[in-house]
Amino acid sequence: MKFTPLEKEILLHRLESTTIPECLTDHCEGDQPASRFAYDIIEARVNELIEDLSLAEIGLYELDNDILDDCCDGCTFFGNMEEAVDFGEISHQKATAYHNAAHTLGIKIGTDVRTS
Repeated sequence: MKFTPLEKEILLHRLESTTIPECLTDHCEGDQPASRFAYDIIEARVNELIEDLSLAEIGLYELDNDILDDCCDGCTFFGNMEEAVDFGEISHQKATAYHNAAHTLGIKIGTDVRTS
């Protein structure tokens, strides 16, 4: 799977937030050591993807699917986008390009990207 530069920027915004392992292990059942083991695995994979997002392009593993789904579902990239446009920090055209990238990213991953 190939990602455009804007799609990568949206994904990296969430990947670099350090919240994905916690979000994904919140749903783990069982005792604490199992959750901690899962957290460590997820954290290691997130760090690998931060270093080289093209690793996800080779072929999606189930864990990659979960991580990329969380990047879309938990996306905060667009949280202040409207204000940034209003204050001239970003052009309306650039904001539109990001929204278009989010739409195509959602199609590629098979989920909606939170844009509000």
